[in-house]
Amino acid sequence: MIRFKKYSETAEFHNPLNKFEKTKINLEIREDPLTGFKSLINEYLANKGGLLYPYTDYEYLNYIGEMDKEYCFMCDEKIEKSTPYYPEDFIKQGRLKYKDAVLFPNLFPLSKFHAVVRLTSEHFKKLGEINSKMLFNGLKLAFDFLKKSFEYDKRYRYPTINANFMFPSGASATHPHFQIMNFFVPSTFHQLLLDKSKEYYEKYGSCYFIDLIKTEKELDERYIGEIGEGVWISAYSPMGRNEIQIIWPKKENFFHFTENDIKDLSEGLEKLFIYFHSKKISTYNFSLLSGPLNEKAPYYRCIMKIINRQNVVKHHRTDDAFFQKILQNELSEIVPEQLAKEVRDFF
Repeated sequence: MIRFKKYSETAEFHNPLNKFEKTKINLEIREDPLTGFKSLINEYLANKGGLLYPYTDYEYLNYIGEMDKEYCFMCDEKIEKSTPYYPEDFIKQGRLKYKDAVLFPNLFPLSKFHAVVRLTSEHFKKLGEINSKMLFNGLKLAFDFLKKSFEYDKRYRYPTINANFMFPSGASATHPHFQIMNFFVPSTFHQLLLDKSKEYYEKYGSCYFIDLIKTEKELDERYIGEIGEGVWISAYSPMGRNEIQIIWPKKENFFHFTENDIKDLSEGLEKLFIYFHSKKISTYNFSLLSGPLNEKAPYYRCIMKIINRQNVVKHHRTDDAFFQKILQNELSEIVPEQLAKEVRDFF
């Protein structure tokens, strides 16, 4: 039922970097089994050294972290005076707090329910320094907020938990934080996941996500491991660099998550971030997507997608060009099977 489609081709040219000897570049186009999303694997890009994805400039990263601390609205001395708060009829105390984490409204919202969660009072953390306690505190507030938003307005049934880490990933603040959103109408990709998984369920009588886990375990090519109920795999057709997916085979929506599930996810993310840091990577995006709240959805399971972005360097180039933004394909120099093998060593 699950088919991993791929197509191969070869580009040939006389290469000025090799005395104009004929060069053959092997290309592989992969197609996601559910959505049909296409990605192109070109291992030759890895030979460009630091041109495509230069390693993190840690001297520059430290400079940025120190420079913008003075203006940071999430640090303890400013967060109460510089961040908005919710009306009392929604959140009585205006902001949600748990230990070091604080949740407040996004000043420039993209949804009626769009919050920011500060993970820690510490202004600057490198990727390998984000620990499971910080992650748990932030995620706990995220789940609490999404439950409150649904109770407040039950039309909002499509929640997501998201993150941009460092400015090449889209973050406008260095201070570690998440962005929490609940939608009346799901986002484009969220809707695609829901629609395609429902089509699969109606056609085959089984849940795509459960079938995918079973298949990936049997193949043992991209399967990384399990922490609690979460199953970690590298994406067959990645939507971004180094894409890792976590699937919860028993969770149709966020209401099914327990504190133990949040703890397990936090521990897994810490391990993954340590791996990224070992590769001199300094950025990530993630989105955790729920099935519709307060509704049975046997066709769907909660899934998180994590990708890396361009690293922090001076004058970084974007990693989204026409190929990604308009043609809606992704480019990778890393083979997902090799990625899974490397990440597995950190689990």
